[in-house]
Amino acid sequence: MQKCPQRQQDAAERACKLFFEDEASKEKGRIGLHSLPQANSFYAYVCGMTDLGQDATYENLRYFELEPERARNFIEKGKGE
Repeated sequence: MQKCPQRQQDAAERACKLFFEDEASKEKGRIGLHSLPQANSFYAYVCGMTDLGQDATYENLRYFELEPERARNFIEKGKGE
């Protein structure tokens, strides 16, 4: 598993938490995001997100998603550290 600088990981977890809370209010709870190339491995290997491939409608950035149950686990894990 790749390690990333703590500052990047903290920022990503805060962004995911905010997105998760917004989606949870819509009763979905899914985390989804477009990733800059240098962050692809972080989302895939550290966060365990599913890489759904490049999005031609969004600057060809890769789109990653975390299903509701895994999103809740990710957020809970972040709270305990």
